[in-house]
Amino acid sequence: MAFIVLLSTAFMLIIDGKLHFSYKLVFFVIAVFGFVRIYDEVLAFLKMDELTGENIENLFSTSSVNLSYGKSHIDMSGYPYPLKLFTYWYRPLFFDAHNISSFINSIENFIALILTIAVFTKVNPVRGYKDSPNAIKIMLLTFLLASIAFAGALSNFGIIVRMKNMTFVYFILFLVYIYDNFLYEAKLKKYKRYLYWKKNQLV
Repeated sequence: MAFIVLLSTAFMLIIDGKLHFSYKLVFFVIAVFGFVRIYDEVLAFLKMDELTGENIENLFSTSSVNLSYGKSHIDMSGYPYPLKLFTYWYRPLFFDAHNISSFINSIENFIALILTIAVFTKVNPVRGYKDSPNAIKIMLLTFLLASIAFAGALSNFGIIVRMKNMTFVYFILFLVYIYDNFLYEAKLKKYKRYLYWKKNQLV
């Protein structure tokens, strides 16, 4: 998770159009230095010789097999990656529930799904990201990178829920922020129209 947070921060600072190039260069150097410092520890933790696409795919396959037990297991081997991400974010749903705990989780996930749809039908998420402060941007990128990393490796709802809970709150904060910003802009436009109308009335 430290690696993901570092990578998210570096990525956000580098692509941020508001920062001067010299600052981006400094942050990039710091990020590279931090990456080099923890790279060997990450490989040791993942039990890899080097970080390659093939090794990562093998790791995902092995983790998925190792977690294929119990009633909460779900076989995602044939899922396309977008569906794996959806499963990681919003399942178990009601049709997946097999006990009280998974039923409660399905209620939470259903609320999160409805909240996501409701906000994204009102606010463009790309524009919302651009208008967000750096802290919110880092949270969202951390959530997305963690989702990409874990969605392909997990195949057990119990483990998925525990891993998702570490970062899903960042996504919720992003949704709340961009929707609150949307409401503020709507009220501001309404107030400006009122002032314009009042000015014309006085004339």
